[in-house]
Amino acid sequence: MWTNFHTHTSYCDGKGSFQDFIDVGETKSLGFSSHAPLPFSTSWAMKSELLSDYLNQIQQLKEIVKSTEIYAGLEVDYIPGLIAPTDFKNLDYTVGSIHFVDSFISGVPWEIDGLHSLFLEGLKSIFKNNHQKAWGRYFELTREMIREAPPTILGHLDKMKIQNTDSKFFSESETW
Repeated sequence: MWTNFHTHTSYCDGKGSFQDFIDVGETKSLGFSSHAPLPFSTSWAMKSELLSDYLNQIQQLKEIVKSTEIYAGLEVDYIPGLIAPTDFKNLDYTVGSIHFVDSFISGVPWEIDGLHSLFLEGLKSIFKNNHQKAWGRYFELTREMIREAPPTILGHLDKMKIQNTDSKFFSESETW
């Protein structure tokens, strides 16, 4: 038996339905945590008009599926002043994640989880190519989220690591 509390359905950037996850096999507990709606457009977050249907479908599953404990959650971004895990009520849990670190001069949040070219653009324009300062800010935001708007589960503690392919910016054995 296994448990999974970080699942994305087709309500956001996931590929499967709720039933697809239930059909996988011997699951003791299953939490659905599609990306929460954001206050701006992305290709991967749930659209705000779908949130009510998403939660209603999970509630229906809770009533129907008896072989698996079902939990309603969201993966919620922490962007100070815009969105936080504590903004969403009536959930069983939240996964708090940092997908954006500060903003471009235009005010557009810098997405660290997307295209490498966008990552490099933000690193250059926001942090003057100081990767250590950018990584430091990522962890500063993570700590701030835990203090100010604590999620039930911390997600993606190493999210910026995906941009460090082939140790392009640093070796993971460096002490800093």
